[in-house]
Amino acid sequence: MASSSPASGATVAEFGKLPSGELVHKIHLDNGAMTADVLTYGANLVSVKVPSSASPEPREVTLNGTDLASVLELGSSTYMGAVAGRFANRIAGGTFSLDGETHVLARNNGTNHLHGGKVGFDKRVWDIVGEPTSGSVSLRLVSADGDEGYPGELTAVVTYSLSRTNELGIAFQATVAGRPTVLNLCNHAYWNLSGADDGGDGVADHTLWLGCRHFVETDEDLVPTGRVVPAEGAMDFSAAGGVALGPRLDEVSGGSEPGYDHCFCRGGVPDEESAAATGATMGVGQEATVAILAHPGTGRTMTVRTTQPGVQLYTANFLPKERGVRVRQHGALCLETQHLPDSPNHPGFPPVVLRPGERFSHETTHAFAW
Repeated sequence: MASSSPASGATVAEFGKLPSGELVHKIHLDNGAMTADVLTYGANLVSVKVPSSASPEPREVTLNGTDLASVLELGSSTYMGAVAGRFANRIAGGTFSLDGETHVLARNNGTNHLHGGKVGFDKRVWDIVGEPTSGSVSLRLVSADGDEGYPGELTAVVTYSLSRTNELGIAFQATVAGRPTVLNLCNHAYWNLSGADDGGDGVADHTLWLGCRHFVETDEDLVPTGRVVPAEGAMDFSAAGGVALGPRLDEVSGGSEPGYDHCFCRGGVPDEESAAATGATMGVGQEATVAILAHPGTGRTMTVRTTQPGVQLYTANFLPKERGVRVRQHGALCLETQHLPDSPNHPGFPPVVLRPGERFSHETTHAFAW
């Protein structure tokens, strides 16, 4: 594929071939200060480089592979940088009912369904839509009726954009044909703003603010109980200026390992009984700031705005515990803007059903400063 004009702020190049022989391309976005790279494989945000307060040289602030082989190896179970879908996060028991019909999905997380199944959107090659221009690229994927157990033929489009004001945008649109489906798309980037080659202190020396006063309660398998509860104690990140992450990591359990793997909810929930009253309660559709991640040592900050009703905070609890390497436990964190987990089985959660003739549309913006 020919490269686009450098004046557009986006170039396209071959990145490698999958074992199947399918070609993977990399799209490079550059606004003159920072850069972002996206792969057609998994619509993967494989690199984001940002300057610091001490140097104009952009440094890597995500975790991912540097070539296709390492991207495949790292992403096989971590979803690193990729788009998760058709339904991000967990669906209990790998089943849900829609219009009176029960659908059985692939079970790839114990007895549960996670991030779209065994061959989710993170493991597909997406098509580039047109030519990348003005610092943006759109990728499209068609998911067949019955794919991983989901009904309806889904067409999903994700657009990555990098503005001159250092805002990295991720916008999703989708439609379905034939039968209604459920949908929850998110990007699964791992962030470490230190820019250190060895990952520095991981996220222990970062601060985090969350504009969320409630979170989804889960069981020991990280499956929602159906309750949305107040974010108190170690779950409260609302302090002005953010909260130091280091002391918090051992205070909570994200599954069988220490750290966070919890979905925080936008907006207010009056009480536990009305925890998932309506989509409007969660502020769905109105873009709002949900998170500010900062690394005081370099001056880098990332402000996350989204139209999605939730943000999953995951502190890389299940990465290897080896120290002195970038890819390690608590070496990064994810801020996955999304609908609430297991929503198809909780009618009170914001709706996730997409019907023929309707359009799914959500946007998330990562605003960087240094």
